[in-house]
Amino acid sequence: MHGNAAKFSGLSASAGLCQSRDSQDRKGQKLPFVEADPWAIVCCALRIQIFVISQKNPMLSRSLQWRNGIARFPTGGLYVVALLAMCFSLMRALALFGSAQYQALLPLSFTLMAITPWIVLTRLGRDQIGLRRANSVGAYATAVLVGALLALVCGVIGSLLFEVGPQNWYVSIARNFERSFDTAGKSTLILFAVFTVPSMIFSPIGEEFFFRALLQRSLEDFTSRSLATVCECSVFALVHLCHHGLYRTSLGFSFWLPSGIVWAVLMFLTGYLFAYFRSKSDSIFPAVVCHMAFNFAMGVYIFSILWDAHPVP
Repeated sequence: MHGNAAKFSGLSASAGLCQSRDSQDRKGQKLPFVEADPWAIVCCALRIQIFVISQKNPMLSRSLQWRNGIARFPTGGLYVVALLAMCFSLMRALALFGSAQYQALLPLSFTLMAITPWIVLTRLGRDQIGLRRANSVGAYATAVLVGALLALVCGVIGSLLFEVGPQNWYVSIARNFERSFDTAGKSTLILFAVFTVPSMIFSPIGEEFFFRALLQRSLEDFTSRSLATVCECSVFALVHLCHHGLYRTSLGFSFWLPSGIVWAVLMFLTGYLFAYFRSKSDSIFPAVVCHMAFNFAMGVYIFSILWDAHPVP
């Protein structure tokens, strides 16, 4: 109690809240007279509000804590994350568009995304990006339901607009799976397990740790949280054009219109939903769970509805 009183008195003094002068009372004694400065009152109120918020969550009042080699430069961390984002995107493109020898780059890129916070951030920095316990256990249950529902909505939209044709994004994802794994003679249940289990581990952990946690928090040091979320979700959507939207032919690369644009919008909204869970729970783990539920429901939709219906390339 005494410590907080001292801090608040310090805030008042530093804001220059009051100006003191002497005045005479009826008996001729000098008593302190306080003249209020309206502008100083506003400044002090803002400082007190910031103080209260920082007491509830000290992480909000600090810049992201990078390791020493990166922390020496004011914008060094953001440049490092931007460079890593380009490298991980290139690895994904090579895995999806390149020859079979590059397919291992996809799970490798997810793994590197997941461990990056331990390489570039201090322990405090990892706590700042959300690698800590969620403030509500109920957030996990909500994340599962919302993530699964969103995946089913994406599937229904694709089927209504493009049926089982090549412009259906889930058909593109199924074809990518067929190119990376020998599906001949395998039961649908086995294929579902081979597809779904890795997709519930590698991409949810890797992408959430990197996009929603590290990239977004890096941007928040230089702009507002809302704008940082928009920028991060835009990058997330563009990267997922490798899964559907961009495709390679004998003449080079081409783009599916209009489905590529619709898919990018859906991925932006999906990323925004994941970011909502990260912000609401003050932890990245509900976003990871939501992403896992999305990928699981996507696998259910692909193998229960599209797998036997879409034409084999």
